[in-house]
Amino acid sequence: MKIVFASVRKVQQFAAIFANLKNFTDNVCIYFRPNGLYIQCMDDSHCCLFECDLKASWFKTYEFAIDNDQGFIGINIGMLNKVLNTWNETQTLTIELEAGSDKIDINFEKSDNNNNVHFDKFFELSLVSLESDLMDVKN
Repeated sequence: MKIVFASVRKVQQFAAIFANLKNFTDNVCIYFRPNGLYIQCMDDSHCCLFECDLKASWFKTYEFAIDNDQGFIGINIGMLNKVLNTWNETQTLTIELEAGSDKIDINFEKSDNNNNVHFDKFFELSLVSLESDLMDVKN
């Protein structure tokens, strides 16, 4: 599975989702589907439900192979939020997960040609083992 974000604005929006979710719950399941990324979680008291559906077209690159890639991952929101806060606007965000891996790779790499001084950043976050049933929310 590989995701590359299309623009600075998309990275900011993605980071804002997790910045707000850290006050909601500690861990979240992110579901990968052929048509995009889906997040559903409940707060710790099980009173509030959060849903987010990001279509594959929302990303610059969205690669998901049904045969090889996991259908979902569990991740600690606090750690993900800390990593996302190290990104700056001159970098592209790439998220990768190798089949069978228990870690997710998050890379921030130079995307401008203006000779700005900055450093590429590479992170590995351990996945969290979560058991979560998807709820069917009716409109």
